[in-house]
Amino acid sequence: MSFISIREIAEITDVSPQSIRKAISQGSWLGSPLDVREVSVQGGRGGVGYEINIDSLPEKYKEIVLSKLNQSEKNAKIAVLPQKNSKKLKEIALELQEPQIKSSKPSYSPASLWATWEVAKTAAREKAEYRLKIIKEINSLVALGMAKVDAIAQAAPDVTYVSVYGWYKQIKDIGVADWLPALLPNNKGRLPLTDSYQPVIYQAFKDYYLTTAKRSFSHCYQLTSVDAGRYGWGEMPSLYLLKSRLENELAQQLKDYGRQGKKAKSFLNPIPPQVRDKSGMVALEWINGDGYDHEFYVIFPDGKEGKPVTWFWQDVYSGMLLSYYSDVSENSDMLRLALRETIKQYGLGVNNKPFNITVDNTRAASARVLTGRAVYRHRYKLRDDEAKGVFGRLGTEYHPTLPFSGQSKPIERKFGIGGISELVDRDPLVEDARNAGKAISWEAFQALLKKAVNVINNRVSRSKVCNGKRTPLQVFNMSIEQNIVLKASNAQLNMLMMCAVGVPVNKTNGSVAFLDNVYWVEELARYCGERVMIEYDPQNLHDGVNVYTLDNQFIAHAPCIHAVGWADTDAARETAKLKRRHQKAIKEAFKAEVAIGAKERAKRNLKAELEEIPGVGSVDKRTGEIVDYKPVVTKVVGVDFKKPAKPQGMTEEQEAMYAKRMAEQRAKLRKAI
Repeated sequence: MSFISIREIAEITDVSPQSIRKAISQGSWLGSPLDVREVSVQGGRGGVGYEINIDSLPEKYKEIVLSKLNQSEKNAKIAVLPQKNSKKLKEIALELQEPQIKSSKPSYSPASLWATWEVAKTAAREKAEYRLKIIKEINSLVALGMAKVDAIAQAAPDVTYVSVYGWYKQIKDIGVADWLPALLPNNKGRLPLTDSYQPVIYQAFKDYYLTTAKRSFSHCYQLTSVDAGRYGWGEMPSLYLLKSRLENELAQQLKDYGRQGKKAKSFLNPIPPQVRDKSGMVALEWINGDGYDHEFYVIFPDGKEGKPVTWFWQDVYSGMLLSYYSDVSENSDMLRLALRETIKQYGLGVNNKPFNITVDNTRAASARVLTGRAVYRHRYKLRDDEAKGVFGRLGTEYHPTLPFSGQSKPIERKFGIGGISELVDRDPLVEDARNAGKAISWEAFQALLKKAVNVINNRVSRSKVCNGKRTPLQVFNMSIEQNIVLKASNAQLNMLMMCAVGVPVNKTNGSVAFLDNVYWVEELARYCGERVMIEYDPQNLHDGVNVYTLDNQFIAHAPCIHAVGWADTDAARETAKLKRRHQKAIKEAFKAEVAIGAKERAKRNLKAELEEIPGVGSVDKRTGEIVDYKPVVTKVVGVDFKKPAKPQGMTEEQEAMYAKRMAEQRAKLRKAI
């Protein structure tokens, strides 16, 4: 008695499965009572299925089913063995169990089959072993003379005929020794031989597939076929052969990198994540911060509408959120003001050492105002005249890291599931605020932030430090009580309200210009043309700036020079008076510095080096040359120009020297002419 499934009957008789199920519910089909049994459905969603006894089918469908099954048995070359002649029976049974492959060269790759077996899961291996056991049992029954249909029904009563014939198809032309890996689920039993087609075909197919265009296998096959016809690469193998080879030879990481690039998850995380131990740390030893872009609109204090950004500082050891500050966009001011709130409430560090700071290397977090003179900033060129930033002046150690790195910057885990994203951006209050024009007030937004931070800090955490029993706030307070907190002075807190930046001093008047404002003080006159560091309050630029040297030596407080009205004569008069006073001071300072003028000094030096000879002029004592010829003015009458008159009052030695020099001068004149 053999049973057959609804799907198999539908495929053989071309009757819809719905009609067969309707007949089963009625209990008869075309007047023939149906013998139906329930079976459990394997795979998919599971459940209960039905199988019908072949003998209970209507006559016209019964003949079709039996004819089809017998034809399949004939095609599979299942012989009905004679009951007599046991010697021949054993030979035929052996032939059935160990079929001979006609070709001396196998049409499959045994190495590839067993390579697939090595990576197969335990469940898949068990299924293959079960299938092999049934096939061997069927072959034994057939060898003893039983029809294959009956042998299948006896050896595998819970398996359909189509499934069993599918198994036989998987092991067709496969050696008995390789049946086991060939019977693995979803394994067609034969992988392509690499020498059955040109290697350049597979290379081209692989090149088309491993691109960020993310082409489908069929598209890659089409492009490869065009290239094969163009360049004469020979006959193309089937798409399945190329696809199977690519999937079996290439690692998943290579395929992901080729089709997704550097954004592939398997490329970003090619090794197991690093586990960091916090057991040796204490609270306020290390803090980290990051900005979060909200997804809804708010009305800012100045009346404008937009999506806010909030910067958070978090204690690394306990995971507690320390402070936050919201603004229109991520900028260095929000980091500085949020850090001031952290230091004001909790402290600057622990055990007489300022805390370490970890932030990513974005433009705002790496601004020179914060990270000035930091060596490992990885952004902005380090200049020699760069002013020391807030982190450096506080004595903290700055550690930049990459964005979106939850391992080195754990605060990012507070933004996801159960964090700021759910508690603030998914709150029903901001449901309509996702659309422009329906923004919530600034006060309501700040109340949401405060509530979310309290929930996160007072919720039991599963981290190793909290151990699923304590909240971050409890762990933070316990650690603080056991250590000495480094408190910040008022000067340090005030410094956090100020920003520092290096600026040049005007070469002419000693003023400094910053953000469209001009600052000036008398003490800056000695630093004209140099660079200095100014400390300013971004919220009160007109209050003046503190000026320091680049080595942090205080110079003076420079007030802001405010613009005046065009017709303000009082201001003009005061400016002119101040100008004259400083001009007078410059003159007096110059006189104090210079004892004798340069012109007078040059005259004295020249007089010391020259010798005045009457009638000749100034003569250089070192070289004897006439520097300034001054002849004696005499009357022209009665003078012989060929022989100039001798200077009066000369000794004989001087006359000889004069005659010699005159001869030399005449020789030079002749030569020049």
